[in-house]
Amino acid sequence: MIDLQEQARVLARQITAELGDACVRPNLDLPAEEAYTVFCIQNPPDNAQDWLRANRREVAALLTQEANPADLAEEEIDESIHQRVSYYRQDIAVIDWDAALLMDTPRNLLEALHVIELANLQLAELEAFDRLLDRVLDRAYRDVQSRRARVKKDILKELKEIRMDMARFGDELSNATKFLGDWHYARVYQLLSRRFHLTEWQQTITNKLRTLDDLYQLLQNDQNHRLMSTLEVAVVLMFLIEILPTLWNACLHLVEIVF
Repeated sequence: MIDLQEQARVLARQITAELGDACVRPNLDLPAEEAYTVFCIQNPPDNAQDWLRANRREVAALLTQEANPADLAEEEIDESIHQRVSYYRQDIAVIDWDAALLMDTPRNLLEALHVIELANLQLAELEAFDRLLDRVLDRAYRDVQSRRARVKKDILKELKEIRMDMARFGDELSNATKFLGDWHYARVYQLLSRRFHLTEWQQTITNKLRTLDDLYQLLQNDQNHRLMSTLEVAVVLMFLIEILPTLWNACLHLVEIVF
């Protein structure tokens, strides 16, 4: 039996190696993948909605990977098959958290699979950004606690690059439906976006970036305060050094007058 997950990981490593220096901050530590299963039916019935209503319990069990459909509660069935969309009477797309059911012609199935792949790719990118920001946040908290850390230029550069990447990705996420070329597939994408909580993921990452900005702004202010204090001490020392000879001469002159 072919292990598709292991093949996918090998292919990902090969692509990363071939891209080489063109990769910006490549994620070499691939996390455990979360497979998204799509069940495709190429010969749909005359009325897909009627078929779904007649087989709603079995479809819900298929999407949730439950062995016994009779054990599912009505609430879970409604939740599993609630997000669905059709264009013709013969087609339907049922979108759940970990799986989807597509009923359509072979050509249209390929288009729908492309949309599902796009949404899953965006989710994977958001998760990668989230893990990256978690690591940077841990370092930022350590820097703030130490109170001696200097805000290095490479850290500020990294934050700037992350903000630029997120701005680009956020624009792609917000305008993804404009590039699909078909309103039906745009609706499929919108169902996937709601299921995957892509907007909430993006907001979470934006909040983490804002927290990082605040933390390093605090460190930058502390660093500037220490620098200003050092400069003030240096100015006082220079002033003392400048007037010391005058004071010394005045003391010598006073001693001569007294004695």
